[in-house]
Amino acid sequence: MKKLITILMAALIATSITGCAKKQTAQDEDICPGKLLGEEGAPMAMAEGFDQTVDMTFHTKDTNGTPVTNEIFSGTERGVWLVFWQTDNDKSLTELTRLNDMLPIAKENGYKIVGIVMDGEENSDKAKEMTTNLGFTNIIWNDEVASRYNGISNFFSKEFYENNKELYSQFIVMPNLGDPVSGLANSRGQLQSSCTMIPMSNEKIEEQWKNNNSNATFEELQEEAFGK
Repeated sequence: MKKLITILMAALIATSITGCAKKQTAQDEDICPGKLLGEEGAPMAMAEGFDQTVDMTFHTKDTNGTPVTNEIFSGTERGVWLVFWQTDNDKSLTELTRLNDMLPIAKENGYKIVGIVMDGEENSDKAKEMTTNLGFTNIIWNDEVASRYNGISNFFSKEFYENNKELYSQFIVMPNLGDPVSGLANSRGQLQSSCTMIPMSNEKIEEQWKNNNSNATFEELQEEAFGK
């Protein structure tokens, strides 16, 4: 199962990079295999993102030192907006602040926002300082969290960044190493969209929340798409 998740995350990373190439305006997030029903006429199969048997359990702490489990994602009507970030990136605080301002809109659309601090173990004091005035929980990335999001750490890897620098240079705004990465997840914490490296406008994020029910089951989306 872990191998399947790794393959999925590799696909998400590739989609995120290629989807924004050729100096085009950044589009809406491409839908990952977890929410893709396939072309009309093609046989459908339940993809990884729908699989309720995938183990998403983990234990960590938030930036205040309070113990947190994967239950942080539960209780949402339509899903979770995840933002992975680092304390040493100059775009992180700006992204966190504007997401904090969007909390009422997220709630209105059935979403909660959860931040995951990639370097929170090494820079716990700074992580706490940066999140003191935020109205949403930010949790610390550790080995247990990493095991549930195989591939995400590549976005924050210098080697991965250097290997993809030519593609990054084709973005309208070239991302820097360690820039915040966002994506949709369901109430189990399973990613339901490709990961966005280029910051989306408030309007685009709101559009994502309005147009996507990340908690929808395979059967519900099948019914919606094909009426059967």
